[in-house]
Amino acid sequence: MCAPVHERQCASNIYTRSVHTSDEAQREKFTTTSAEVPVAGPAAKAGLLFAALMVTLPFLNPVHTFPIPGFYESALAIGLGLLAIACVTKSNGNSNPGIPKIALWSAALAGYLFFQSTWPTVSYAEPAQLAGLHLLWAAALMCAGFQLCAILGSERVANTLATAILIGALANAGMGWIQMLDMTDFYGGWGEHPRHIVSGFIFQPNLHANYLVVGVACLAYLWNAKIISLWSSLISGLLLASGIELAASRASVLMLGWLFMFALWYAIKARGLSMRRGLMVGVIALILLGTFAAGTHILVPRTGVFERVYGMVSSGEGTAARIGMYKAAVATWLSAPFFGVGIDGFAWSHFQHAKEWFEGDSITVNAHNILLHFLAESGLIGALILVLGVAFWLARSLSDLAHNPLLPKALAIAIVGVEFAHSTVEFPLWNAEYLGLAALMMGMSDPKKKQLSSAKAYIAMTVAVVVFGGALLALTIRDYVDRRALQHAVSSKAPGDLQVQADKQRIARRMEHSILHPYFDLSMAFSIQLTSEDLERKINFTERVMHFWPSRWLIQNQIVLLALAGREQESLALLEHLAKLQPWTNNDLRNTLDGIPFTEMPEDSPLRLRVEALAPRAKR
Repeated sequence: MCAPVHERQCASNIYTRSVHTSDEAQREKFTTTSAEVPVAGPAAKAGLLFAALMVTLPFLNPVHTFPIPGFYESALAIGLGLLAIACVTKSNGNSNPGIPKIALWSAALAGYLFFQSTWPTVSYAEPAQLAGLHLLWAAALMCAGFQLCAILGSERVANTLATAILIGALANAGMGWIQMLDMTDFYGGWGEHPRHIVSGFIFQPNLHANYLVVGVACLAYLWNAKIISLWSSLISGLLLASGIELAASRASVLMLGWLFMFALWYAIKARGLSMRRGLMVGVIALILLGTFAAGTHILVPRTGVFERVYGMVSSGEGTAARIGMYKAAVATWLSAPFFGVGIDGFAWSHFQHAKEWFEGDSITVNAHNILLHFLAESGLIGALILVLGVAFWLARSLSDLAHNPLLPKALAIAIVGVEFAHSTVEFPLWNAEYLGLAALMMGMSDPKKKQLSSAKAYIAMTVAVVVFGGALLALTIRDYVDRRALQHAVSSKAPGDLQVQADKQRIARRMEHSILHPYFDLSMAFSIQLTSEDLERKINFTERVMHFWPSRWLIQNQIVLLALAGREQESLALLEHLAKLQPWTNNDLRNTLDGIPFTEMPEDSPLRLRVEALAPRAKR
């Protein structure tokens, strides 16, 4: 990479003059309502540094553990985001900077989700509370992005963040090749994943592809802004293109399509600046992917992006299950059209309405479409807050960009567009690191702000977010680490070990007050003994966890527990529905019943007879 162009050397450049003029105007707009001008001191620079780390380090974490594989990267993103928010607040001093309007919509949606957590119909209050806390954190990050541009200038902020993201994306693309060539042992197991799964340092291939596409947008920006050379751009583009192909995520075609269409729109609007260069950015991004995909297959024969897209178009591969999710989301929404069924209520509704099911342990907990998912879980009210907030932000941002087509704002809109394009078929914004990235960019590109009544109100809100968020994050990390340690102790020691039992009870009591309470209950539910002892408690506990995460193993346990309690009709109804969705699981249930003594469940019990009819034993 070449060094950035100095301001003196490009004083005659139209782009640079426009950026600097815009930044000066933005600073003037920022200070006209402020009693004191914010100074770009160490605090602001530290805020930008933490923001750059937030969009890079979480995506380089190789440690993914159950029950939440993405826990550590989300925790890292939240922590770095809170540090960035704290530094930006400190840099503002006693000034009254105002907040971007999109942050108000995010806070409003958070408030509605907090209200949802009080509903008696939800199995757990914590998922709605957690979603609300994430949205408050996102709102604070939107403010931080907005104010960083006002203090340091949008060009400096965009250059720093784009460089950081590109470095992270290239590292992930490189790790993807290491995984594909089965060379992770040379790196101490870093990035180790099951064979033929390419996901870089990220725990999921589709999310890996998402970050690489964001890297493509940053690469296009840095080249268009003349920060990196043509040869550096080509080499980086080759690595990113091959990485996207190896990830084999069909969603990457949708995300790259958005980048192409946005680059074309921007090129048309930026007539006086860089129309040809802007158009070439989008074209080259797609040509690189298509051209060098063939080279990837020559080196490593495997199914790639285009084969998967062709399979979906020609044979409908995966479309039936996806349509089934959408139908379940609509059915769930119609059951509670105004308020929804509550956050994390979709999973159980999907089980009830599904016609087909994935060949996995559990049904999907997400509708794989952000609008349908919000309609199902938060009803028209929550979906309207989301849609109106994003629509007004997009209209404002595009209108501002059309009148003042500056590259930093174009980069921010392009990245947010990638996240929302992916959200139409997946759920990247359910992960804090992707939500934080999108929130930061939305704040950077929002041209409108809401002036607060006083600087003290802004400071009080941000301090509350940082202090409360930091304390809750520390407690949650402690709970997660303790739970992991307990799980290891249970698996490595005798079941009757007194110390393990004491630790188990102590941690279980503490987990009842943790924001991750449902996930800890989920791991406990799998270890329930299928005996007649304390049946009512077991049934109630399993039912609650099953509604949160309808794993077929939990459903099978519930079928057995209901039969042991003499509730045969409920047991058989649940069995019939599970057998219709996953007939291949009947043998597992039969094997489970073989381990239950006839004294607990007679040989001629209705459940045993029905399971035997569904999964007859092979003749010897």
